[in-house]
Amino acid sequence: MDSSGAPLAGAVVFLEPDAARAAVKRLALEEIAQVSRSFDPAVSVVTMGATVQFPNRGTVQHHV
Repeated sequence: MDSSGAPLAGAVVFLEPDAARAAVKRLALEEIAQVSRSFDPAVSVVTMGATVQFPNRGTVQHHV
């Protein structure tokens, strides 16, 4: 929530017990593309230790 009590757009809260970490199956590779100067998807949940690629699929030359 923001200071006025309104929900925050795109906010993610993730809670897990310590015992659950051992059961998580990590994906080997995650991808967050840059399309039209925005990230796609806009919000991602990536497991700890995963490799993340940020390919540029737009016409503007830039980097993360």
